[in-house]
Amino acid sequence: KVAAMVSHVDHFETIVLKSEKEAFELQKSYEKQGYFLPMQFKNESNVISQQETGEEIVKAAINFDAFISGVGTGGTLIGIGGYLKDKINTKVIAIDPEEASLLTSGKSKGSHKIQGLSDQIIPALYDGNLVDKIVQINSDDAIVMARKIKEIFDIGVDLECFSSKEELIDKTKYYLEHEDV
Repeated sequence: KVAAMVSHVDHFETIVLKSEKEAFELQKSYEKQGYFLPMQFKNESNVISQQETGEEIVKAAINFDAFISGVGTGGTLIGIGGYLKDKINTKVIAIDPEEASLLTSGKSKGSHKIQGLSDQIIPALYDGNLVDKIVQINSDDAIVMARKIKEIFDIGVDLECFSSKEELIDKTKYYLEHEDV
């Protein structure tokens, strides 16, 4: 199955299709009506735009040991992570919802509750050679932790960031200190 987001000046919609071929056929008919199909799961512009964000981070002189991101389209992880790895030798860690375990096992074990992360496909933009480590998180824990951070610090976070602050810190420290990442 292929999920296609079609955008128009007035609205956008997501359509689940049987194949990529069907998506391209549908794209042609929608283009005549003024729609655009970005194909964000394999469009290199996605990675390039995120590399620009990585450049801004480096220019701001923000240094850190690891960049941690979920994998939806792959653009953020590969774009920002790749740039930071190249410029300041940052470790790149991918988040994998344990209910799906898509990145860990190479095939989906089911669905999860973390919006924005894929549970069915590994996007074409994803480059496993760039990733130093894959960390699994539990959807329910991620939801609880996101709510706690919003309540305590008044900061909105994406659920793929971590399942708990303690887990993020503990796992990252462990991987950086005890494993060859």
